[in-house]
Amino acid sequence: MSAIATRPEAGQAGLHDVSLVRLLADLGATGGPAPTGPSFAARLGSWLNWTDAIALSAVLATPVPSATSAATASAPAAAAQALATLRADITRSISTDPIFHPSPAAPAPTDLMPYRLRHTAHQRSMGSRIDTVRAQLRQTMAAGSPALAHLAAIDAVLDDGLAQRERTQLAVVPSLLARRQAQLQQQRPDDWQDSFGRELQAVLFAELDLRLQPTLGLLAAMAQTVTASAKTDMPQPDSETP
Repeated sequence: MSAIATRPEAGQAGLHDVSLVRLLADLGATGGPAPTGPSFAARLGSWLNWTDAIALSAVLATPVPSATSAATASAPAAAAQALATLRADITRSISTDPIFHPSPAAPAPTDLMPYRLRHTAHQRSMGSRIDTVRAQLRQTMAAGSPALAHLAAIDAVLDDGLAQRERTQLAVVPSLLARRQAQLQQQRPDDWQDSFGRELQAVLFAELDLRLQPTLGLLAAMAQTVTASAKTDMPQPDSETP
């Protein structure tokens, strides 16, 4: 289990190959990775209600006008710094939570409930803070090129439409962890807290990476667009030979 307790790194994971899903499967909290099924587009259609689907269709049908402006060259770097600071703050909050570092003055809980309450608190905190940064990034993109503004509008519709599904899906994680806690307590009745605490931290780190993926995608798109715009605006060398 020592490998499981380390912090997972963010990556370009597929829909079912995200670190949170794999980690929960490794811990035995789920029956294994989700089976393959309908395409992503088909699943997305089933996740959106009809009003969200209409809103998304309207945004997608809106033509992207020719670029007349662009985000400033410093915008991606500033957004990246804000996101890095947010990730560091949340990581520090999880890493230093006293419940994961019992001491004689504050011994480890003897039942699941304190762990569950702290896990839920971290979930709510990271969700709220990441949503704020994501919305701020959309505002920055909306003030940039029309293409970026179009992407920001699409993200806003998807964010609203999929928020409830995200909350529903992530809300089951504590119940899955309760199953894992019961396993550990049966296997190691005298010291299950140490292993469970490390594993709970790893799950929170994996959830952090999952929640950051949409914002990281927006940031990458903005950086790519600004870089391409800068190259287009660069003066071309004189092709005439002296």
